[in-house]
Amino acid sequence: MVYIGERIQHHAGRSGYDQLARRVRSRPLSPAIHHALTSILERTPSSAVKARLDSPPYSWYWRPEQLAQELHAMGSMALAGGVYHWLYGENDFRWAGRFPRRKGARIVVSMHQPPRIFERVFPDPKALGRADAVLACCRSQADYLKDFAGEDKVHVIPHGVDADFFTPAPKPAEEKFIVLAVGSWLRDFSLLAEVIREAGRRRSGLCFHLVLPRDRIKDFDGAPNTKIFHGVPDAHLHSLYQSANVLFMPVTDFTASNTLLEGMACGLPAVASDVGGMRDYMDSSCGVLVPPSDPEQALTALLNLKKNQNLAPAMAESARKKALKFDWKRIAQSVMKVYKGLYAR
Repeated sequence: MVYIGERIQHHAGRSGYDQLARRVRSRPLSPAIHHALTSILERTPSSAVKARLDSPPYSWYWRPEQLAQELHAMGSMALAGGVYHWLYGENDFRWAGRFPRRKGARIVVSMHQPPRIFERVFPDPKALGRADAVLACCRSQADYLKDFAGEDKVHVIPHGVDADFFTPAPKPAEEKFIVLAVGSWLRDFSLLAEVIREAGRRRSGLCFHLVLPRDRIKDFDGAPNTKIFHGVPDAHLHSLYQSANVLFMPVTDFTASNTLLEGMACGLPAVASDVGGMRDYMDSSCGVLVPPSDPEQALTALLNLKKNQNLAPAMAESARKKALKFDWKRIAQSVMKVYKGLYAR
């Protein structure tokens, strides 16, 4: 197996889909060749090529190191067999399927974005038809991708979590009821802000801990009963999950989420927007699904968990059990079955 994909910089050290590569024995592409190709592309004088690649939809993709990695993989596939797995298809898979490859070389592409994002950032959907297998994170995403890749090539394999690292801890006996929100991608920040404001107006006793990117911090300056964290190391992120009482996931769309699975693995019940593939990961046993863009129902769900002394602990136990089904060790086994199936045809 050869894995192609840059690590997403804002992911924590134990987060991200590239954790899969740590559970499967693989051979790396040569760092020296990658570095050399990147240097050549960075110095290329062709402004016309750069202008094209630096505009939508390629701008999602274009960085010299990513193009260098794909060119490197294409050259490798022409010389050696094996499974070449693009971990972040929207970012890194563009032209590889169009070029000749050695007999025995197989292409697997993992996709992560919901249809509306895919349509905006992936310039040639038919390119997925040149892959031998396409991995989707949830059923609704898979149904959409089948139109481009073919029904027999698309497999639903969920996102994973490091359930050995993200673990529960006893909740301290204190009066604070902490609502934790982590991350930014596809988050409904207007809903989050409204829930915080209304919780403050009602003197609800809810305390909000927000782990935000730098560019979002100013949006919550002065928010009542709110602490903001940025750039926290893994151990601190882990402790924030463990010390919270509930995970709040207001999102506009969804296929999978590091945050949701990490919170569940730490024994957090979730209040989450009922959109996209959310039901593939959680149900009423481990949290509350609320309509999207509805701050009143979201706040009501949070307050019910605070008031009901028996409900939250039961959901916490269920969340941990459910998260174990998404442990990376189990996900890696499912992916390996796909790899093996490519050679059984």
